Amino acid sequence: YTTSYSIFSMKFDGNEFMKINSIFKGTIGIGLLLGLLIGTILYIIGGYFLPFVVFSTFMLAVTPFVAKIIPSKASHEESKIMTKRDGADSQHDIEECVEDKGGMVKATAPNFVTVRRQMNPFRVVCALICNKVILKCLLLAIIDMALLNFAPAILSRRLSEMNVSKNLYGIFFALPFIFPIASAVIVVKTMERIDNHILLCIGKFFMSIGFLLIGPSYFWQIEENIWVMLTGISILGFSASFAIIPLMPIIMTE
Repeated sequence: YTTSYSIFSMKFDGNEFMKINSIFKGTIGIGLLLGLLIGTILYIIGGYFLPFVVFSTFMLAVTPFVAKIIPSKASHEESKIMTKRDGADSQHDIEECVEDKGGMVKATAPNFVTVRRQMNPFRVVCALICNKVILKCLLLAIIDMALLNFAPAILSRRLSEMNVSKNLYGIFFALPFIFPIASAVIVVKTMERIDNHILLCIGKFFMSIGFLLIGPSYFWQIEENIWVMLTGISILGFSASFAIIPLMPIIMTE
C-alpha cells in the first residue's frame, strides 16, 4: 500500500491521483476478499493440503504467460512524448500538442506543460477497464493479492492444531507484511536495469515455492514443523513485491 501510494503521488496530482490510487486500492481489496473466500472454500473441500496445492500450481502455470500478456515497454503515446522531450533542447520553437488520456500534454521547450481536463470518475473507470493492458495488470494484481491473503486465515487453524504458543502467532502473521517492505526497495532499484517480465516471473515462482513450504511441506520430503512454515511465509512475503510492483509503471504509462 505504501509503495503504490508513494509512486502514484509522484506521478499524478490532484483529482487524478485520487482516482488512480482509489482504483488500484480497490483492485487490491477485491483480491484480498476473493483470496479469503476461495481459500476457505478449498479448505472445506480438501482440508489444509488442497488450497496450497491449487494456488501454488496455478501460480506456476501463470508464470510462463506473463511475458506474453504484459508489455515490457512504454506505450506508443508515451514514447512519442519522450521523443519530443529529448528534442526540445535543440528546437526551442517546438510547441506541439500531443493528445493523452485524461488531458492534453503540450510539448514546449524546455519543459512540458500539462493541461488536464476534468473527467467523470465513472468514465475514468470505464476507460481503464477498456484498456486491455491495464485490465491484464489489474487482474494479475487481484490474483496475487488473493493468493497472498488466503494463507493467514487457513494458517491460524493449522497452528492451533500444532499447539503453537500464542506468542508466536504474531510472528506468523507479521512476516508476510514485513518482508515486502524490504523487497520493495530492491524491486524499485532493480526495475530500471532488469526487465519487468523477469521480476514478475521471479515473484510468481517464489510465491509458489512459499505456498508449498507452508502447506504440503512433505511434498519436498521435509518434516512439517514451525521453522519450515516460517521459511515459507518469509519467502511468500519477500516475493510479493516482485509480483506486484513491476505492474505499476505499466499501468501509469498506459
